[in-house]
Amino acid sequence: MHSVTNLKITVIVIILFNAIVVHGQGIDSYEHNADQQINLDGVIRNDVQFNGYTNHWHDTYDAWYRYGNLFKISIPDLEKNILQSKVDIAEDMGVPGLMLQEGFMNHLYSQTYSTLSNPSITKLESTLSKENALIFVDPKSDVGIKVLEKIINKTVFPEIIKSHQYNAKSLIRADAFYLENGNRKLFVVSSSDNTTREKIKSLIASTKDIIDKYDLHKGWFGAETLLKSVTCTDGHPLEVIGKGMNEGNSWFVFNGYMDFLAKQELQDWVKQVNLPVVTDVGFGQIFGCKDYDGYFANEGNKEHIDKENVPFVLKTGNLSGNALSSMVLFLEKNQPLTNESMWTAILDRREVGVMEKGKMLGPANYRNALQLLLLDKQYLEEYFGDRINLEAKVNGYDLQVTITNKYDQAVAGNLNLTLPPTLTTTDKIPTTLNLPPNGSRTLHFSLSPSAESMDNSNPIAVQYNWNGKKKSTLAMLDLPQAISVHRLLYAHAPEVNFPVTIHNFSKKSSFPVKVQVMDLDNKNKVVFSTSQTCETPMSTFKDMSFNLKVAPGNYVVNISALGINYNSQLGVGKAEGKPYLYTQDLDSDGINEYRLENDSVQITLLATGARVIEYIVKSRNDNVLFKLWPKKAIDDKRPFRKRGYYPYGGFEDFLGQGSMETHQVYETEVVQKEGDFVRVRMWTDYFGNRLEKTFTLYGNSPLLEVRFALTFKNPEANVLGPQPILELGQRHWTEDVFTIPEMDGIKEYRMKPEKYFGRLFFLKEGWNAGYDTKEDITFVGAFPVDQPLFLHMWMNHPRNGDAHHYYTEFQPWTPIYQKSTMYFTYYLWGAGGPWENGVKDLREKNLITTK
Repeated sequence: MHSVTNLKITVIVIILFNAIVVHGQGIDSYEHNADQQINLDGVIRNDVQFNGYTNHWHDTYDAWYRYGNLFKISIPDLEKNILQSKVDIAEDMGVPGLMLQEGFMNHLYSQTYSTLSNPSITKLESTLSKENALIFVDPKSDVGIKVLEKIINKTVFPEIIKSHQYNAKSLIRADAFYLENGNRKLFVVSSSDNTTREKIKSLIASTKDIIDKYDLHKGWFGAETLLKSVTCTDGHPLEVIGKGMNEGNSWFVFNGYMDFLAKQELQDWVKQVNLPVVTDVGFGQIFGCKDYDGYFANEGNKEHIDKENVPFVLKTGNLSGNALSSMVLFLEKNQPLTNESMWTAILDRREVGVMEKGKMLGPANYRNALQLLLLDKQYLEEYFGDRINLEAKVNGYDLQVTITNKYDQAVAGNLNLTLPPTLTTTDKIPTTLNLPPNGSRTLHFSLSPSAESMDNSNPIAVQYNWNGKKKSTLAMLDLPQAISVHRLLYAHAPEVNFPVTIHNFSKKSSFPVKVQVMDLDNKNKVVFSTSQTCETPMSTFKDMSFNLKVAPGNYVVNISALGINYNSQLGVGKAEGKPYLYTQDLDSDGINEYRLENDSVQITLLATGARVIEYIVKSRNDNVLFKLWPKKAIDDKRPFRKRGYYPYGGFEDFLGQGSMETHQVYETEVVQKEGDFVRVRMWTDYFGNRLEKTFTLYGNSPLLEVRFALTFKNPEANVLGPQPILELGQRHWTEDVFTIPEMDGIKEYRMKPEKYFGRLFFLKEGWNAGYDTKEDITFVGAFPVDQPLFLHMWMNHPRNGDAHHYYTEFQPWTPIYQKSTMYFTYYLWGAGGPWENGVKDLREKNLITTK
């Protein structure tokens, strides 16, 4: 009985235990305990340094970090690199053993003092009873022994970090420090070598003479933005100026690839908000000079720049290179900083170039003065206001200003905003803005743009004033066109799809958008009118679509909204012809190509890059476009090949260099495969940047339309360069004549077999043409003349490192704006016969625009 009872008890216990276990495994009993952020506890740091000779004597200090073993990064050790730079600076001044206390020069130059050499204790104390003193002493003298006893930290940091200079037997130690007793200060320069003491005395005196005679103007020379260029880099000129002003800069010379086109804009921006800066632009090797016979400097030619009496400039480069180089100009006290005085200082060698880690080059008198002040640190911080960090940026219509106080004491000051006439704010600007020690404050201001602010970069100047000092920076509200449309469009009657995008800069969230179609020859005659209500909040945009019911003819389309009127050019043809469309995988890569064909032309589209790869004129059995595809470039496996231009060929786009879309496979939709026109739509998204192209072949005409719609968020992609890559006839050669309607007349250009070259044109009409005089075949491209910045021509040569072929490109470089959808149209027309026929046909279709 006991055994049976025990068995029952055991079974019951097991059942109960299992029930508990099963219950304990329920999902509700599970918890997530991991930190969602990166866990840095396990990061391994190894300090790595080198002090010695490779191909020169140098010292490097880095920290190696490992995360998860396979992630590894090297970061310079900030403190050790700063310390080493002090040794390097002292060496460059000829006193490699100099240890100077930070603040020594700043306090010395702000005081009155007597200078004594090896004074007795009695003489020194007598002087100190009346005033401050600067003494030069032997450390073994009575005074030297006594003052050196006061040094709190006698450690020589170059010996600890193993600076290679401190292994030299000839090194002579020199200490510069100050002692305080209330408001009285004793400045000490101690060295066992009298020559060294005298040299330091001379450096202190000459530096004082320099700063008494000259004002220091720091700036960035050769700053690069690539505004107005298909090539991309970080930073708009206003952003560059803002970042530079926060570093104490008062002048900027830009030399990005097309920055010279922004010279007037820069001057206008400066005037709009009364910026206390000078700007200039340059192109090529001479910048703003009529001629320039000097150095474009780098660290490698420091020896020549330091010693030769030749002017030099040191380029800053773009923001992605971290803007590590600057220049300091020395202008006579109270001399205004102007373009002329800036260039005069450069040409007169009253300048110092400052490179990464504070390395300097330039004439010794200016260079040594600046180096001594950098050893001091505090003087330059006060001079350039560096203890206040001022940053401003705009998100939507919100201006965010952050002010950081790096002083150990509180700072009281006032904030000023200077807005251009195109912007206002109703937010109150505080008259007094107090900052706690090592503290920061962020303020927000709501901006209200006017109609005049649209399609502009609107500068906003921010200034903080404290204790007789000031720090400035710059932000901008970059706005698109309020009304965005295709400025040039063609369609077949009876109905035209007309896209419109509205950016709402007003406080209204709902407003009417009206579209009217007027006869081109009688603009008072309205042939069609329609309207819709646009609903979108302030600072946002909305894409809309209007159906215009019009008969064949030539028209002007007027779009009005928010008190703004905008005109577009429209050609409407008869619904005739029977083109057709089919798909085929021509290169067996699993991606279909699209053929659009009629009696005149055969068009082939690639989904890769959404490009026209073939435009075959049937009467001449010739593809007027250069084509490498489906072959690969001969250097296809070159390292980082995709970062350079890749020559598929055809009609494609420059959007960065190499173009971000070159290898992108687009989503594709056949919109219409038969009828009086055929149409294919392709689109893709580049990490939040949408690009759509719609290809339409009309009737039995050679006319191929490419409609672009770009909704972009990355501001560095600021220019689109649609381009036909032309190879007329059997080959591209000197028999090909290219015709451009420039502002001063129609001009002709031919290739030069011996070289490749480019040129840009400012157009009177929106077209360009090419004609093969031997094979009697023509290509004409048409586009809205007022939308591109210019037309860029490129005559390519096999010597080109990316594209080893002869061909010609014509790119209308067209600005891309954000905060809206940008539209652009390009028309391709190819046929046998002279180019004049094509221009005439396009003109009749209302597809030639004129300035």
